[in-house]
Amino acid sequence: MARFAKLNIGAGNNFDVAKLSPEMKKAVGDGMTDAWQALAQAKKQVDAGRVTAGDFFGTREHLKSNYMYR
Repeated sequence: MARFAKLNIGAGNNFDVAKLSPEMKKAVGDGMTDAWQALAQAKKQVDAGRVTAGDFFGTREHLKSNYMYR
C-alpha cells in the first residue's frame, strides 16, 4: 500500500498518469506487464487443475500475501 501511495493511488486519491515522470511511467508500465504475465501463469495453473476456485477463497490470514488469489 505504501508503494501505491507514492503514486497517489488509494482511497480518496486521484491517480493521474500525466503527472508521473517518464521513469515512473515506464516503471508503472513494466509493473503492468509483469502483472499480466503473472495472471497468464495463474490461468495456466487453473486450466491444468493445479489450482481450483476453492483456492481463491478464504480469510486474509489464510491467503497471506498471495495477492493473485486475494
